[in-house]
Amino acid sequence: MPIKKKTLPAVTVSAAAGQSVFLTITIGNAQIGASLVKFVDSTTLFAKGTIHTLLLGKAEELDGRTLQVITNVLDANPSTNKVVVLHEFKNASPESLEYDDEVPNEGDILSLTRSFTFKLLQ
Repeated sequence: MPIKKKTLPAVTVSAAAGQSVFLTITIGNAQIGASLVKFVDSTTLFAKGTIHTLLLGKAEELDGRTLQVITNVLDANPSTNKVVVLHEFKNASPESLEYDDEVPNEGDILSLTRSFTFKLLQ
């Protein structure tokens, strides 16, 4: 099972004061996988596995912090080698970011890394 590694450019995520920010990660095309979620200023893993409506914190607490998300996707769908990873934020902008890719062979793995830096809206 070869691993295709991909690191995407960092994205700025904005949220208004008083808002609680949530993250959901969806793996599409009937593929399977899981994610690791970690703030870069911490040595502690924030969350792992299936990420659904994960409370990241209040906008004021997140301001200036960077979240690193690593999602590993196993191509388990025999009909396609295409992989889709969707990052969705609730109470923040952008609301969603989709990444589409393809692995060379059935059973290959895509390891996707993306960072999000939070900014408080004034």
